Amino acid sequence: MTDTQLVDHEARRAIREDLALNLIVEAAAGTGKTTELVQRIVAMLVSGRASLSSIVAVTFTEKAAGEMKLRIRTELDRGLSSPALSEPEKERLRLALSELEAARISTIHGFCADLLREHPIEAEVDPSFEVIDGSRTRQLVEHVFDPWLEACLTAPTEGVRRVLARRRARSPGKSPRAELLDAVLRLVDTRDFDGPTRRDAFDRARVLRETYEALSDLTRLGERSAYPHHPLAKALSLLQRMLRQVAPDDQDGVESLLSEIGRTRDIWTRAGQGKGFAPGLLRSEVVAERDRIKAQLDACNQRCGADLAACLQAELGCVVALYERDKQQLGVLDFFDLLIRLGALLRQSRQVRNDLQRQISHLFVDEFQDTDPVQSEILLLLAADDPQEAEPWRARPMPGKLFLVGDPKQSI
Repeated sequence: MTDTQLVDHEARRAIREDLALNLIVEAAAGTGKTTELVQRIVAMLVSGRASLSSIVAVTFTEKAAGEMKLRIRTELDRGLSSPALSEPEKERLRLALSELEAARISTIHGFCADLLREHPIEAEVDPSFEVIDGSRTRQLVEHVFDPWLEACLTAPTEGVRRVLARRRARSPGKSPRAELLDAVLRLVDTRDFDGPTRRDAFDRARVLRETYEALSDLTRLGERSAYPHHPLAKALSLLQRMLRQVAPDDQDGVESLLSEIGRTRDIWTRAGQGKGFAPGLLRSEVVAERDRIKAQLDACNQRCGADLAACLQAELGCVVALYERDKQQLGVLDFFDLLIRLGALLRQSRQVRNDLQRQISHLFVDEFQDTDPVQSEILLLLAADDPQEAEPWRARPMPGKLFLVGDPKQSI
């Protein structure tokens, strides 16, 4: 047996036998991470450390949850026919088989929905709430977004006006409406960060003017070229043509144009060969100047983008509020609501938190690399060894309660 096989053998032994330890298993695709997770669940059941009714297994998709149940059923059947198990151990497996269909093996969102339905009063949710998926979420957002945008176009706010001007930097076929709608959807998906984005003092007019002038100066070096067909001269000629598309005093137009220029690779990558470029001017000197101005352009675009994002957050917050109002009236929760509301419930209600900590003996998480911080907070609170602790990142998991598998290289 090679050293690698010995290490792998020891790791698999630990997974199946070291049941009093919290484990994180990191391994590449196809190495059997989920298989080992199932083996550990069965080992817990055989040992009597847990029953299937007290175990929670979180997967990434409903399909994966269904497949995990099938795998567990297969292993339970195999154990029942194994002569190596005692009769008490087989009796535990029979009990597990009877509990399998009701077992908490689901996506994190399905798990959260179940817990909220069990505690609707404490969570302040409609007991009969419906969970809406991403498609329905988008429909509801569009339902409030379109009337808002129509009204806004009569007197555009600063952020909307600047987005409308970004026609050149826009992805092909992407309308201003689509860009603004995408911004709203991003706010909807990150609404746990509900504080205002800091908008630093920024002399936008001066920065745009200075960057535009620096680019114009750069094109004059191209005009001096003794080789008009030189790749570097052609790159600067393209830059010159683009600059002529917008008047220097049109701030919104210049901001849009500079964003497009920054993404036009031909301007910044064509360099050609040879030493000479123009009388008294080396090609390397022009390239160095171009690189310096590109850094100035990138800094300008970054500052403008950050300023626009802060501006839009303030302007689009009312659309998110309208979306929240409609959800409440319809009695629906989106995927993010499930996480936020359960996390808040676990932090705020000691009774609910402690009841769930007692009910759930073990937590198994597949594809942990795709677990976001809000989901991790929920898992940490449910696994905590101190019933008093309400802050997730101060919670310490009870020994043996957490088992996580994943592969960071496969993270979405």
